[in-house]
Amino acid sequence: RIASINVDVDGLHLYYRIHGLPENAAPGRGAIYTTGMTRFLNLFQALGIRATFFVVTEDLEDIAAREVIQRAVQEGHEIASHSHTHPYDLIRMDRQAITDEITRAEESIGEITGETPRGFRAPGYNTSPELLEILAERGYLYDSSFFPSTPYYLAKAMVLSWYSLRRRPSESILGSPSVLATPRLPHLLKTAAGPLLELPVTVLPWTRFPVIGTSLIAMGHRGWRLARSSVNKVPFINLEFHAIDMTDHALDNIDDVLLRQPDQRTPLAEKTTLFNEVLSHLKEGWENRTLEEVAKIQTAVS
Repeated sequence: RIASINVDVDGLHLYYRIHGLPENAAPGRGAIYTTGMTRFLNLFQALGIRATFFVVTEDLEDIAAREVIQRAVQEGHEIASHSHTHPYDLIRMDRQAITDEITRAEESIGEITGETPRGFRAPGYNTSPELLEILAERGYLYDSSFFPSTPYYLAKAMVLSWYSLRRRPSESILGSPSVLATPRLPHLLKTAAGPLLELPVTVLPWTRFPVIGTSLIAMGHRGWRLARSSVNKVPFINLEFHAIDMTDHALDNIDDVLLRQPDQRTPLAEKTTLFNEVLSHLKEGWENRTLEEVAKIQTAVS
C-alpha cells in the first residue's frame, strides 16, 4: 500500500476570492510559505515523510517563498504545478491562455528546482478534455485534480449558490458533476494527445467522503478514529492538505473575515497534534511515496 502526502500552497488572497471578498486585507504572497508551508515541512521532517507541494508560481516572485521552496527541494520533496496564477476559471479560458498558465508555471519551477514539473493539479479541482490534452502534449506524468467526492461537490454547490443569492459572487466555479462517477483509484485517461495518468484525491469507499486536511480538521481526533477502519481499506492514499491548514488565526494575525474558513476556527496546536496522529498511522501501514514516484511506478506497470 502506498500513501502520498501533498500540500496545495494556495495564498490567503485566493480564499478572499473564493468568498467574494476584496483582497485589500490579504497578506503578501510569501506569507503562506513562511507560515503554513514551513510548518508542514517541519512536521514532515519530524516524521520522515517526503511529500508533493503544488505551488502557484506567481508567488515565487517573493524571495521568502523561493527560499522555502529551495528548502523543500533540499529535503527531497517534489515540487509540482498548481498553475501560474491559480485562475479558478482556467477550464473556461481559450487554449492559448491555458497553455500560457502551464508553461509559465513550468518555467518558474524549473528556475528554482532545475527540473520541469511532472505533475499538475488544477485550480478548484476542475479539469476539461482540453486541459488534460495539453498536459499530455507537454509530457506530464500525471494529473491529480479529480476529486470524486459527492459530499464535497454538494457542499460547494450550496455555498456558491448562497453567495450568488447574496450578490457576492465567488470566483470559484462548480465543475462538471461527471467527476463523481470517476474511479477513486489511479487510472489512465485517454486524451487526444495520448494517455495521462490520473491520481485522484482520496475519498472513502461507498460514501465518497473526502479524506483531506479540511475534513480531518472538521472530524477532529474522535472522528478520525471512527473513520480509520474505512481508511485502512484504501490501498492508495492521496492525502491532500492546504498550506492554510497549518496556519493559526491569532498567531499569524489573519483577518477575521477568513474565520468562515473551518481551518481558521481550530487552533494550530490542535491541528498539528491531529495531523501528527494521522500521518503517523499512515507511516505504519503504507509506504510513503511522492506523487511523481507513484506515477513512475504506475507507468512502468502499464
